[in-house]
Amino acid sequence: MLFATVTTPNSITVRAESPDNRPVDFAQEIRPLLSNRCFACHGPDEAERAAGLRLDTAESHEDLGGYAAIVPGAPDDSELMLRITSDDPDMVMPPTEKGSPLSEEEITLLRRWIEAGATYDRHWSYTPPRPAPVPEIADDDWSADPIDRFALQKMQQHNRRPSPRASRRTLARRVALDLTGIPPTWDQSERFVRDDRPDAYSRYVDRLLASPEFGERWARLWLDLARYADSAGYADDPPRQIWAYRDYVIDSLNASKPFDQFTIEQIAGDLLPDADTSQLIATAFHRNTMTNNEGGTNDEEFRNVAVVDRTNTTFAVWMGTTMACAQCHTHKFDPITQEEYFRIFAFFNNSADQDRKNESPTIEIITPQQRQQRVDLKQEIESLQKRLRQPSTEIDTDFTRWLNEHRSAPRWQTLTPIAAESESRSLEIRDDGTVRANGQKADKDRYRIQVSLDQQNAPAEFDHLRLRVHPKQTANFVLTSLEIRTSTGEAVAIQKVASDYHQDGFAPEGILNSEKPNEHGWAIAGQTGREHDLTVRLSRTLTPADGPLELVLTQRSKHKRHLLDHFSIRATASDDAMRWAELPIDVRQKLLIKDANRSDEQTKRLREHHRGITRVLRPTRQRLAQAEKELAAIRPQTTVPVMKDLPADKRRVTHIQIRGNYQSKGDVVTPGTPAALHPLKPQSSKPTPDRMDLARWLVAPKNPLTARVIANRHWETLFGIGIVSTSEEFGSQGEMPSHPELLDHLANELTTGGWDLKRLLRQIVTSETYRQSSTVDAVLAATDPDNRLLNRGPRHRVPAEMIRDQALAAAGLLSHKMHGPPVRPPQPELGLKAAFGNDTDWTTSTGEDRYRRGLYTMWRRSNPYPSMAVFDAPSREVCTVRRDRTNTPLQALVTLNDPVYVEAARGLAFRLITRHDSDLQRVTWAFRHSLARSPTEAEAQRLIGFVHRMRQHYTDHPDQARQLTRPEHLPPPMAGSSVANDEMAIADQAAWTVACNVVLNLDEVLMKR
Repeated sequence: MLFATVTTPNSITVRAESPDNRPVDFAQEIRPLLSNRCFACHGPDEAERAAGLRLDTAESHEDLGGYAAIVPGAPDDSELMLRITSDDPDMVMPPTEKGSPLSEEEITLLRRWIEAGATYDRHWSYTPPRPAPVPEIADDDWSADPIDRFALQKMQQHNRRPSPRASRRTLARRVALDLTGIPPTWDQSERFVRDDRPDAYSRYVDRLLASPEFGERWARLWLDLARYADSAGYADDPPRQIWAYRDYVIDSLNASKPFDQFTIEQIAGDLLPDADTSQLIATAFHRNTMTNNEGGTNDEEFRNVAVVDRTNTTFAVWMGTTMACAQCHTHKFDPITQEEYFRIFAFFNNSADQDRKNESPTIEIITPQQRQQRVDLKQEIESLQKRLRQPSTEIDTDFTRWLNEHRSAPRWQTLTPIAAESESRSLEIRDDGTVRANGQKADKDRYRIQVSLDQQNAPAEFDHLRLRVHPKQTANFVLTSLEIRTSTGEAVAIQKVASDYHQDGFAPEGILNSEKPNEHGWAIAGQTGREHDLTVRLSRTLTPADGPLELVLTQRSKHKRHLLDHFSIRATASDDAMRWAELPIDVRQKLLIKDANRSDEQTKRLREHHRGITRVLRPTRQRLAQAEKELAAIRPQTTVPVMKDLPADKRRVTHIQIRGNYQSKGDVVTPGTPAALHPLKPQSSKPTPDRMDLARWLVAPKNPLTARVIANRHWETLFGIGIVSTSEEFGSQGEMPSHPELLDHLANELTTGGWDLKRLLRQIVTSETYRQSSTVDAVLAATDPDNRLLNRGPRHRVPAEMIRDQALAAAGLLSHKMHGPPVRPPQPELGLKAAFGNDTDWTTSTGEDRYRRGLYTMWRRSNPYPSMAVFDAPSREVCTVRRDRTNTPLQALVTLNDPVYVEAARGLAFRLITRHDSDLQRVTWAFRHSLARSPTEAEAQRLIGFVHRMRQHYTDHPDQARQLTRPEHLPPPMAGSSVANDEMAIADQAAWTVACNVVLNLDEVLMKR
C-alpha cells in the first residue's frame, strides 16, 4: 500500500490512500512535478534546453543513442529514473545548484507513471471544458444544485461534511457585500429576515443584482485588471482624463452586457461597424497603459513598452496566462514561443497612439442634453445663414445707399516729421515726408517722432491718424504700443484701430494703449510690393494749437525682420476714414471702379460684403453670432483616449525583438496566436488578422481558457480563493484546480448561458455551498486553512474600497451619486512633492463628493490614496489579477485614526444620539447599522461600560471633547447642531464617537463572514 502526498501553495495537504493499481493522473500529479523540477532546463525553451532533452512532451521517449530519457513501461531502463535516484553529484538530477533531490513519494509517482506507459496529455487548461456529469450521491439531501453536488463529492472523499447554513442576518450582510459592495440597511436586512416565502433569499439576491450599486462593486475588480488610473504614471505622473471608461464598465455590468460582447468592445470596439460612442470608450481598456512625458524620453521606446503591456495584459485577463517571459525568450514552462509572443504583439503594434502628452487619439464625450443642444443650434444656424442669403428689395435699396457712400476714398494729408530717432537705428526723414530706418535690426526698437501741425499741408483739424508702411522695404511689423502726446504732454487716447492685414492672435482693437500695451501688440503681415495701412481713431480732435505732436512707436518681436523700415504718417478729419480702413483691400479697389465699368463678378463681391455689414440684416447677424458662440461654448463633458489603427499606408512592420530589445530587430512576424491553443479564424476579406479577430478568438467556443478564467475569478472574489488558487496563472506553473469538474461546470454554464455574469453570480450565491456558516474550528483551521474543500462558507477581509464605503454607509454619510470625474476625499497632508511631478497632497472635495464610494477616488499611480494602499489596493501601473490580503498593525492605525474613519465614527454617533436616549438603545442601533445584527447582552454591557468611562473622561477634559467634536469638522448635517453646544452633550457625543470607532473597528466589520 502506497501513500501519495501532494502539497502545493495555498492548498491543503492531502494524504490519500493509493493502491498500486490506481492510475497515476498525468495532469494532476506528473506534469506539475516535472514542471516544477525539470522544465526550466528541459522544457519548451529551445535556446535554454540542456543536452537537447525535452521532458514536457513525448519527445522524452526518443532514442538518444542507445538509451532514452523515458522508456514507456520500463522505468529501470529510463535515464530519467537513473538520474533522479543517483548518489553521484555529477549525475543526479536536478543538479544540486538547481534544487533539492526528489522525495521518495515523487520518485515513486514517476516510476508508476513510466510503468503504466508514460502517457503524455495536454495540460488540463489547454483542453476545452468538458461537461461533467453531476455526481449522484446516495442518501444525501443537502442539495440537488450541481455546484453543491460537486462540492459535496469532494467533501465526502475527505470524510468531511458541510457546515450548517449561516443565519439569515449573516447571509443578508454577506451577499449584500458580495453583490453591491456595501452592507444592507437594517430595514433591508429585516425585510429579508422576516420574509417567510420559500424563495425569499432568491428574491433578495435578485434585488441586489438589480441595484445600481452592483456595477460599482464589480467594476472595481475589472478596473484592477484594466490598470485603470486617473494619472499617466512614471515620474511626473500627470493627471489623465479617462474616467468615462470607468463609467462604461459600471454601466456595462449593470446592464448585464454579455461578457463576450464586453470583451469585443474593449479589445476592438473601434473596428465594429458604425461603432457608437460607448463602444469607442470601451477601447480605452488598452489606453490605460502608462505614458512617459518626462523631458528627454524616447516616444518610440515607451510606445513599445505600452504595446508589450497590452500583449501581457490581454493574456493575463482573458487567458490566465503569464507570458511576459516570452518577450525575451521562448517560454520555459508553457508552449509559447518568442515568435508567437510577437505575433500577439503585432495585433496591437499598429495603434495610432505614440506615447504623446496629448493622449491622441481621443474622442469628446458630451451629455445627451448637450448633444440635443448642438443639434438645435446647428439647425438654427443653418436657418439664419439661409436667411442672410435670401434677396430682398430692402437690401437692394441699402446696397445702393452704401455704394453712394463709398464712391471715393477719404483724403489723407501727410504730416512731415521735424525730428525722428530710434533706440537702435538711424532714422532718415525724406523729402516726401516718409521716414526711412537704416542700420542693423534688433529684437526690439522704439521710434520717437515729432510732427509739426502748422505745416503747409497739415489739416486744420483731424481725429484720425494713419501709419503707412511702404512697399519693398517693410512687409511685416509688430507694434507693441503707440503713444500720442500733445505739446503740453497730454496723452491722446486711441479709440479704435483698423488695418488692412493682421495675423491671427492679435486683438483688432484697443491694444495700442500706451499705459497698458498688449503683450502681443498689433501686427501687419502683408506682402512686399504693396502698401499696408494701420488706421487709428483718436479720442478727440487735434488742431495746430496742440502741436508739435509727439508719437512714440514701440516694437517688440521674436523675429528681427518684423521691425519698421520705411513708413509715413498721415492725418484726416474724414468720418469715412475708419469705415474705409475696415474694408477689405479688394472691396476698396472694386468700390473705386465706376458702376458702368464694374464686372458682374466684381459687383457680386461687393454685394456679398454688403450683406455682411448691412443694418437691414443686423438682427439676423447678431443672432447668428450668438448662436455660433453658444455652439462653441458647448464643451465636451470630458475626453477619453481610445484605440485607433494607423491608415494602411502608415502601418508598422512587426519584428521579433531579440532579447526583448525594441531596437534589436529579428525576423518579421504577422499577427497570429499560439499553435498550442485553438486556431484563429480571421475574416477572409482581410489581408491579415486584426484586433477584431483576436477579440473573437478570446471568446470563441473552442477557447479552453477564457470561460474557466472568468468563472474562477468570480468564484475567487466570492470565496476569497479561486478553484484555481493561482487565478493569474493557469499554465504549468499554476496550481491544479481543487474541483476541476466544478470549474468546467461553471465555465460551461457561463458560455451556454449567454456569457451572463449576473446569472453566473446568482448561481453561485444561491448555492448551499455559498450559504454555509463560515464558523471554523481548530481542526478545520489546521487542516484546511483556506477552505479548499468548501465545507464552510467564505470568510475573509473585504477589499480596501469596501472597508471605507461601509464605514461611511454606517455613518449615514455615503453618497450614492454615480459617474463623473474622480473625487478627492480627505487624506493626511504630508507636504510631499514628486521629484518631477505635482504635489502628492490635494484639496479635499466638498459637499457629497467628499463621501462618494471609493471607486470614484482619484487614482494616482505614483501616490495611491494612502488608506486604501494600506489595505492592499494596487497602484495600477500594470494589470493586477489578484490583490494580496495582508494583515498589518498599520491597518488598525488607519481605521482608528484616519480622518475618514474618525468622521464616520462621529457620524454614526450623531445618528444614534439624535434617535435614542438610552445607552442600550444606542448600542443596539450602532450594531444593527454596522453589522446588520443586534448585540449580545455581554457585548452591549461591555460597550455601555466603556461609554460611561469615556463620558466621565471627556467631562473632566472638555478641551479634548471639543477637539473630537468641534463643529467645523462635522459633516454638514451635524455642523452647528445643539448636540455640540452643551458641555454635557459635548462629552456625551465625544464618548459615543469613541465607542462607535470601536464598533467600526471590530473584526466582524472588516471581515465578510
